[in-house]
Order: sequence, then C-alpha cells, then structure tokens
Amino acid sequence: MGCKPGGLVALANVTDKVETGRVAARRDMHLGPFRAIELGVLYSHRTKALVYDQTSYELTDPTPCLNGLTCRPIPTSLKTASIDMRFIGLPGALYFRPDAALYGDAYDPAPNPKDPSWNWGVGEKVTTGFVKLDIDDSHVLPIRGNLGVQVIHTRQNASGLYVDAEGAISPVAGGTSYTDILPSLNLNAEIAASTRLRFGAARAQARPEMADMRAGITAAVSQADRRWYGDGGNPKLKPWQSWDFDLSLEHYIGKSSYVAAAAFYKDITRGIVTKDVLYDFSGYTNSSNVTPISQTGTLTTPTNTAGGILKGLEFSGTLEGNLLAAWLDGFGVTGSYSKTWLSPKTDKDGYFLNTLLEGFSGDVWSGAVYYEKDGFQLRLGQRYRSGYSARRHNAFRFVTENIRSERIVDAQVGYTLQSGPLKGLAIMAQANNINDEPYVTSQTVEGRTAPQQYHKFGTEYLFGLSYAF
Repeated sequence: MGCKPGGLVALANVTDKVETGRVAARRDMHLGPFRAIELGVLYSHRTKALVYDQTSYELTDPTPCLNGLTCRPIPTSLKTASIDMRFIGLPGALYFRPDAALYGDAYDPAPNPKDPSWNWGVGEKVTTGFVKLDIDDSHVLPIRGNLGVQVIHTRQNASGLYVDAEGAISPVAGGTSYTDILPSLNLNAEIAASTRLRFGAARAQARPEMADMRAGITAAVSQADRRWYGDGGNPKLKPWQSWDFDLSLEHYIGKSSYVAAAAFYKDITRGIVTKDVLYDFSGYTNSSNVTPISQTGTLTTPTNTAGGILKGLEFSGTLEGNLLAAWLDGFGVTGSYSKTWLSPKTDKDGYFLNTLLEGFSGDVWSGAVYYEKDGFQLRLGQRYRSGYSARRHNAFRFVTENIRSERIVDAQVGYTLQSGPLKGLAIMAQANNINDEPYVTSQTVEGRTAPQQYHKFGTEYLFGLSYAF
C-alpha cells in the first residue's frame, strides 16, 4: 500500500478574559501598637477557552515512486534550491517553502479535527476580603510593619468533551467552591541606627494552571482486565498553598553600601502533581463490547497532594571603594549568593511533588565590579546558577529537560553629559553573554548521563540613548 506524503497545520485558538474590581477604605487610629486600619474586597472573574483547529494536506495527482511511496514533482514555482549538508555527510538537500506548497495547488486540504478532549473552557470567580492593621511602635525598639488576613472564596467551573474508545463524543462539566484563610505578619525593627531586622510570616497560595482544571476526559475499558482507564483534567483542583517564614538582618554603611544575611523557610502544605487516582466512571458511555467489572477505575489527572520543605540562606552586599581608600572613590563591588535545600514530601501513594524541582537551582550567585563617577558608568558582572530542570511544551506534549549549570558574563558602559545644552543626555552600550555560554541539556539512559542538546546563542549587543530634563 502506498504512503501519501503530506502535511498538517494546527492552530490553537485561545480566548482569555479577565474582569477585576477593588473597593477599599483606610482610617488612621491609635490603638496600642496599631496606627491605621485598612479593609476591602477584591473580585476577579476569569474565563479561558482553548479550541484546536487543524487541517491535513495530501498530495494532488500523486504517482508511485520508491519503496511504496507516492510522489509528484516539486513545482518550479516553489523556487527550489540546494542546501549544503556536507557537515553531516550529505552533499546537499533540496529546499523549498513548505507553507507555499501546502497552500498552493500541490496539496488538497482536508479537515482533521484534533482529539476533542484537548478543547476546553474554564471559569473562575475569586472574591477576596481583607483586613490590614499598620504597626508603628517604639516601646522596646522602633518597629514598623503590618498584620493582616485575607479570606478568599473561590468558585470554579469547567466544560469539555468526553471521548470514548470508539471516538464517540459527549459534553462533560464539573467544578467546585471553597474558602481559604491567609494570615500574614510583616515586621521591620530598627535595632541600631543603621541596622534593620526584618521578619515575615504568611500563609500564601498560587492558582493552578487553568489547563489543569479542564473537564475534558478520554476513557475506555481495557480488554485485558476489564477495568476503566482514562486521562483528563481536574475541575476540582485547588491552589498551591504554603506557610512562608523569612528573617533578614541588614546593616547599612555610608550612602550606598550595605551587607545583609537572610534565611527563609517554606512549608508547602498543598501541591499539584499528575498521578493515577481512583475515579468513578458512572455515567460515562462504554461503546466497547467489554463489560467492566466495576465502575470505579483509574484516571491520570492533576491532583492535590503532599508538598515539601524549601529552605535556604542568602547573603548579599554592596561595598563602595571610598570606604577603603579615597583614591577608590567611584569604584565598588556588589554581589549575592543563595543556597537552597529542597525536601519533597511523599504522599500515601508514593508520589512526590516533582514539580517542585522545576526551575530549582541549589546554588545561585552573582557579582559585579563597577565605576560610577562624573557621569561615567562602567560595570562588569557575572552570574551563575547550578543545574536545574524545567518543563516546556514541544510540538506534541510537555517534556521536562535537565539543564546543566551556566555562568554568564555581561558588561555595560555609559556616560551622562553633566553640562551644556545636552545636559542629561545619557549614552549606553551593553554586551550580554560575552563568554557565549552554551545552553546544554542532558539525558540519563540506563543509569548513564550524556549531553542531549547543545546550543550557543552568541553575544547580544545593545546601544541606547536617554534624555532626562
């Protein structure tokens, strides 16, 4: 049987609409350490829909050719050219514009709808009431800050399509509502004339991806064990949630110099992971000839699960050269370093929150030397992060890549006119990634790690002018 070479054009039509409103009031007061009260209500209504539209293309007037394929000559109107491919051992390859071919008379278009379970609509209504008390007290130490609480009521709904084993389609919908209470405390204590101690504690949350809250589902009954299996979204998915604690000590020196040390601790009490869960498939049509032994089966879906502990230390500072010697006036150094530890929790099914690992680098630092005086600005800096993983969407699905550590060098030079008719005109030139640091991903197969992708993007040069008056 001949194979018909062709093409596929897929378009994702996204509609995303957000409506928000806020009403708040504030009143000064003198009640113990509290100096003002602010209260209010925030409302947000968001709807998002995704509909795929795709078309298949097959050759017009094909004729049999090599190995059972069907072919036709490339029209000269496509302006074919030869591309040098000797770097991979080929003398050359024929090149033409595929878009011109698909939309010309070389191919016949035919509608080819994408799996309908990929089409979805999600809506969420979030109402937040809040109260905040401003703190300003000097009985023991000068302390400023605030104490507050948010009460967040969420109502979410989703619609989609159920696709059974025979491709039959029927609408599905779902949703949920819930209320979260998020307290917070922020304090800034002046423990000396140039020294500050800051403390923060809060319960925080982050909304899930709307695609994860979709209602679409694909399911079937397995002939092997006569059990339901499926894949889909979770309209009842709740947000990420954590208890956050931060403590920092800052000491200021002169006009622009400081040193600081900070510690942070985040207990993620609710996370999101894609896993297999028990699911009641009652009400879903079964168009196969297999009778399930139970209406309870397994659904692969995003679900709330155990979180993890994220903790770390951070050190930062800026030192002006004139603090060491007068002839170093205008010179300076600045930098920061953070060390972070991650301890994912494992839930009752043995799953751990691997999404915590996305973008996580245990070691991150940056440093720069600079000169700023008489309108001149010169800076040379370097930044580093240890290896990390990140999820991205390729042509077909989400994939997780392991990205190796990177160290990037940047430089900047500028001058601002100090007098004359053009006083205030600033000229700037900047070079990013001077060392042309490669972007390298790795893969692990049978316990061995090897490079997977290797990219170089070169150095980026920028030039700019600005004028202040």
